[in-house]
Amino acid sequence: MSSDSECTLFQCPICLEEFIKPKALPCLHTFCKSCINEFIRKSTTLTDFFVVFNCPVCRKEVKLESCPSDPAKYLQDNHIIQSMKETCLSKGKLCSIHSSKQADHVCTEHNQIVCYKCIIDNHRFCIVTEIYEAIESKRHSITQVQNQLIIGKENMGTSVNAHSEEKKRILESERKCTDGVKLYVDELKNLIKKLESQILDDIQKNTKQILQRVDKNLTETNKEMTYLKTVLDEFEIINLKDITDFNKLTSIEQKLKTAHQRMNKTGRKSLSDIHLLRFQPNMDLFKVLKENDAIGKISYTGIKVPGNAKTSSTQDVLKCTETDAKTKQVLKLPLTTENTGSSANKATHTRPVNKVVSLKDDNQQLMSLKTNTDREDCFLTGITLLLDDSMIVADNGNMKIKHFSAGCKFVSQKVFSSEPWDVCRTEEDDFIVSFPSDNLIQYFTFRKGLIIPKQDKILTNGRCYGLSYHCNKIATCNRRASGVFIEVYAGLNGIIAELCVSASVLSECWYLSFCSDGENLVYTDQTTNFVSCVNLMSGREKWRKTIRSPRGIARCQTFMYVVNCKAAKLVCLSEDTGLPKREIDCSSLDGGAFSGVTVNTDQTKIFLLPMKGSEALVIK
Repeated sequence: MSSDSECTLFQCPICLEEFIKPKALPCLHTFCKSCINEFIRKSTTLTDFFVVFNCPVCRKEVKLESCPSDPAKYLQDNHIIQSMKETCLSKGKLCSIHSSKQADHVCTEHNQIVCYKCIIDNHRFCIVTEIYEAIESKRHSITQVQNQLIIGKENMGTSVNAHSEEKKRILESERKCTDGVKLYVDELKNLIKKLESQILDDIQKNTKQILQRVDKNLTETNKEMTYLKTVLDEFEIINLKDITDFNKLTSIEQKLKTAHQRMNKTGRKSLSDIHLLRFQPNMDLFKVLKENDAIGKISYTGIKVPGNAKTSSTQDVLKCTETDAKTKQVLKLPLTTENTGSSANKATHTRPVNKVVSLKDDNQQLMSLKTNTDREDCFLTGITLLLDDSMIVADNGNMKIKHFSAGCKFVSQKVFSSEPWDVCRTEEDDFIVSFPSDNLIQYFTFRKGLIIPKQDKILTNGRCYGLSYHCNKIATCNRRASGVFIEVYAGLNGIIAELCVSASVLSECWYLSFCSDGENLVYTDQTTNFVSCVNLMSGREKWRKTIRSPRGIARCQTFMYVVNCKAAKLVCLSEDTGLPKREIDCSSLDGGAFSGVTVNTDQTKIFLLPMKGSEALVIK
């Protein structure tokens, strides 16, 4: 049936609208009940017995029993028309509002099927499409979602396989760690037997002094135990349920906390003295160990331990050097942000080859960075220069700090059980190193060719990466579960400024640098491709520059040198305005892409660290 015939089939010949209570005459012509009633009243005179009128369509005479109040009362209801109307409406062919109209359009703004009368009445200014087009659009949308689900399922399967492989590698690494520790202990035993006599002589010279310290600590500990017993005895006779005075309860709580602090302080001080007795050799013994390339100096550093760990949050953790990297495998975790439960949160870094390219007077000089004790390929993440232009380099891949002379010759190194990320010179030959896994910034000094850790350290609020120093102020890029922050410390006196630069833990904000005034700071964000300058006092952004994949940054006078790690370019920006002053294209120098940059003290050389290979580039 055509659409025109469908429209007239349910249309009253009198009002030309859809039927309302259709009534059929004997000639089978159908009208609305109200329409035929009105027609009968106007065309005939109603009596008490019969009423006679002609059909409005065919003019055939119709005789009905008279009912003045409802002339069409005795006409038959047209159930056929009513049934056909309901059937067409249920199949969606007719409009739900205008049941005699065909619903062949869709209002996309209201997501509603409409007829042409609905369009004129209520959807005149809406976007309306043919119903078949809307159906095709819906099918296309459903197909797209279905395809995305299929791809997501395949990706999840790939992720499961990757996690399974990672689990195998972790278990294999655990086995290698175990074997390495056993080998390490065996080598130590052999070395101890060879040096036993010299160690015993050294112990005898220092035993008296150490015992005096231990006896002093023992006396202090007994004194604190007496104090602690007094406090506990006093507390035992107190029934907390009977005390209703808040001030009295506060006084009891403060007394117990004071006792707890004194107890912890006494325990830590005593333990520190015992460490000195075990692991502080004299310089002659240290020289013998160094010449044998068997073990480096043993040091301690404090790290934060998770709150659910069984050990104290301020526990000192032993860290060995040299032989650690030589004899044992270390279980390497990816340098990531705080765990959010998604595999997308892993930050991946390329492991480079072990060569350095020094470009000077158009001559290339190759020098291997891989030492005899390296277990992994070099992965250089930080560099700083001392006053004599010698280099301190952070090798994250081998968990080492390496020292090279001004002529790029290897001098010494120090190995840790945690990966260093960035290094930064502070004053004279002192420098600091960030350890992201430990939330630690450690102070070091350089003396007589040796890298020596100092007692000074800073525990940050998250994983610390890039470092910058200016007049005893230390800034670091800090990554936490709530985002990426810039923290500024007044040396060892605590934090003085904190800025949130990204609410996403996936933001690759690795490096930063103080401006020459020390009041402003410039940082790079490789995720957003922004280099931004912010004021540390107000937290307001001074300027922002768009650079594709910015990474390392270094200040030279009043200029900022920023590495474009994708295009192998070095961009020089004004620290006041962020306007580019010049650009160095390093792609033609066989240097590849770079990640880190620093400038020597007399500002005549620029040192670049590699992104895909450790081919450090020196530019005059």
